[in-house]
Amino acid sequence: RPSTIRKEAMTVFEEGQLYSAVTTDADGQVQVHLGEDHPGFTDPVYRARRADIASASLAHRPGQPVPTIDYTDEEHGVWALVSAELAAKHERYAHPEYLEAKAALALPTDHVPQLHEVTQALMPRTGWCYTAAPGLVPLREFYADLGRRTFNSTQYLRHPSEPLYTPEPDIIHEVIGHAHQLASPRFAAIAQAAGAASERLETQHALPLVAVVIVLMSIAYFAMASIPFLFVRLDIPEVWRVPRPAQCLFRGHWFCCPHGGGGLCRERQHGFSGRHVAAFSLGHLRARN
Repeated sequence: RPSTIRKEAMTVFEEGQLYSAVTTDADGQVQVHLGEDHPGFTDPVYRARRADIASASLAHRPGQPVPTIDYTDEEHGVWALVSAELAAKHERYAHPEYLEAKAALALPTDHVPQLHEVTQALMPRTGWCYTAAPGLVPLREFYADLGRRTFNSTQYLRHPSEPLYTPEPDIIHEVIGHAHQLASPRFAAIAQAAGAASERLETQHALPLVAVVIVLMSIAYFAMASIPFLFVRLDIPEVWRVPRPAQCLFRGHWFCCPHGGGGLCRERQHGFSGRHVAAFSLGHLRARN
């Protein structure tokens, strides 16, 4: 029923709002408020680095060049490590069209690319561009930008102590996951259509229902056969006992399709899984101690 679908869509978005809050003090100092369970919570150097990168994004204005981040050797190392780990998983589990788009985009695997470099690779293929965001972007603004073929991306990297885990979307997730999808003309068209549709909505409560369109069209895009394949590979037989198909589809898409491809790892207790897991790559889960 519509009310059930709306509830499920809201649940997905509530679970997805995992970005650390970013605030600016009265003296202009930017703070990134990491959760106590974040790997970098007790690391003052990492917290300061996150604040610096967030400051660059906050200072950015539409029409200006996207901020260039001078990434450290350690950050480049995290990108290279995750890229190597994901490459094997992508070859085994990812959809062929994702692999084709990934090869066409040819993003670097040995260092973190700048967002303007991602745009330069995407623009000739699908006309999409990347812009910088300090963290969470309001849903209406985020989807409106999708309608304009613009993707809001964070620029920070996960904490180096756990390179294969992150509780929030970082640039690895935003670029390795989403940019490769947006390099597929068909998937890019789906995202743009969803964004354009969001601007015709009359109420904020209706906005999460745009997720329904993305979920169902993405399933069609990746082919229905991919869904049981993913769940079999995920080794979560409990998923077949979920009484609400909508919840299964929403969560399957949210945690496996866009996030899995980008190496986003989340520690969550899901209704269809009896244990804490972290989605590391498309079709690959690992437990986090």
